[in-house]
Amino acid sequence: MARLLIIHHDKTAREILKLNAAEHEVELAGDISAAMRALPKSPPDLILVSQDYQQEHATRLLKWMREQVLDTPVIVLLGRAGAVYKPALQKLGAAAVLDYPLDRTRLKSQIAAALESAQQAAAGPPPVTEEELRSNLSLLETSLNRNMRCVAGRNQVFIQSLLAGVMPTRPRICLRCPLRAEYGMPREVYYEYIRDVCCKEPDRCEAFRRFRETRETA
Repeated sequence: MARLLIIHHDKTAREILKLNAAEHEVELAGDISAAMRALPKSPPDLILVSQDYQQEHATRLLKWMREQVLDTPVIVLLGRAGAVYKPALQKLGAAAVLDYPLDRTRLKSQIAAALESAQQAAAGPPPVTEEELRSNLSLLETSLNRNMRCVAGRNQVFIQSLLAGVMPTRPRICLRCPLRAEYGMPREVYYEYIRDVCCKEPDRCEAFRRFRETRETA
């Protein structure tokens, strides 16, 4: 069970969302300002927040969270005429952006994916593989980009090195996937996953399967 905060200006919508997330501990808020003031003191595991052309709650919340360096995952629920905000919300770091009317099964799936993503992010990336340690990473990067089969991963493989304290981490192969980000999954995948899934069997990736199903039903 996770702690969820639902921020929505409509009371009926808040109650429906609470029912849809009944397996979790849910707190409801209608006032975005009050919710933001309380967040640093008692951050939930996940936030669901609404946005439409009259109430830009999600944009305001995500910008503020970036300024405050708060990393709680946020799922945005788009209301009327809200689709225009989707690219900006994703750029601001939303874990997922869902359109109304909400499908209960998809909402539950996105909540589970966002919580899993947050857990993986807290655990950090997997260890650098022996193959990366033995290989020329530039050649490995070029080879993976050349052999990429997933449409979202084309020319997206890069060599990642993060700053840990005053020293950078060991360079490694990484792919920051926009498709996985759209479906609330961990957006960064590493060498073995890129080699075995992105470059070999994209169908093993849930994000790719969802993308393909959406294209087939459109």
